[in-house]
Amino acid sequence: MPRKRTRMPTRAKTAKAHAKAADKTEEKEANVPRKTSKRKAPPPSGPKGYFESKKVSAKVKNQAEPTLQLQLINDQRVRTILSQLPMRHTTERANLLHSYESKYAEWNTQLWCGYNLLMYGVGSKKGLLEGFAASTPEDDGPVVIVNGYFARLSLKEVVFKVVAALGVGSEEELGCLTIASLLRRAKKAGKDPDAGRCYLLINNIDGPSLRNSEAQSVLAELAESGAVRMMATIDHVNAPLLWDKKLLARFNWLWNMTPTFEPYEKETENLPPLIAGVTKERQFRGSASVLNSLTQTCRDVFRILAELTQEAGEGITFSKLYNKCREDFCVSTEMMLRGHLTEFTDHELMHTKKVASAGGDLMSIPMSAENITKLLAEMPSRN
Repeated sequence: MPRKRTRMPTRAKTAKAHAKAADKTEEKEANVPRKTSKRKAPPPSGPKGYFESKKVSAKVKNQAEPTLQLQLINDQRVRTILSQLPMRHTTERANLLHSYESKYAEWNTQLWCGYNLLMYGVGSKKGLLEGFAASTPEDDGPVVIVNGYFARLSLKEVVFKVVAALGVGSEEELGCLTIASLLRRAKKAGKDPDAGRCYLLINNIDGPSLRNSEAQSVLAELAESGAVRMMATIDHVNAPLLWDKKLLARFNWLWNMTPTFEPYEKETENLPPLIAGVTKERQFRGSASVLNSLTQTCRDVFRILAELTQEAGEGITFSKLYNKCREDFCVSTEMMLRGHLTEFTDHELMHTKKVASAGGDLMSIPMSAENITKLLAEMPSRN
């Protein structure tokens, strides 16, 4: 059968078809409203641009305020719920802690040989240090225990306690000295064979208040003084990064792996809240812990400061506090009192503000009257 011939479109017809299709597309696009993209102008440079960016950040902050107004659970309630969880492997952990008692004599011998001991491993080692402290003979010297997990721990207070335990001066005399002067006294005692010796047990030498080069350098001077036998614990995974080769040589550590698997209850008491903000109860508990770590003379001065502040209402002057402390035989010089007040200021137990009508600075305690009364009631008094 003869095949049908199909005519191929000519170039002219093909061009006309494309032109018609293009016209239809243009008509559709003309009927549809186009979305105009508005490009944001770049912020102006210079001072004007700085203030414009501040306005934008303020708007974002205001938009986030409804989220911040949510009523979250109290942090104390969270910790109470966590403390009610059942403890597991109690017997095994107690047996493990008891097994370290057989090494107390070996550790004491290593300390007498001039080494310092560093304990590491999973679990709180507070009970381990306390058990070793109880096993040391009384003739070997006093034991100074420092809890490095306190965020407000004062480095000067640590050095002061150690030098006072060496018996190279009275508390009133040593309280006026600087850290450098106290370290010189410790080195002098280490060179004297007839001078006293003491144990320095530091729980969490990698704590937040000791996690700096200045604190580690001061502790290294105590460790190499010859008058101090140091035993410390670490819990942070990056704790060895605190020391370079020189500091390691000065500490002269003997590393002992002593896992206890005990919960970090005391070590986490002063950490920031898990959910909620810092509460008044947490501030009160932190202040009580700081006062317990200070000397009895410091506590007596704080008691007088609190009583006079409650009577005055707004605050008291330095001269009024000094006269009262002299009457109660707490301090003998203004320098001693200023040293105690510096401790209070460093630990945020006291605030000062300038008042023109009072003729100077007024000192006050940043707590409510109820918490001050409760704090004085729980604070240890002089026997």
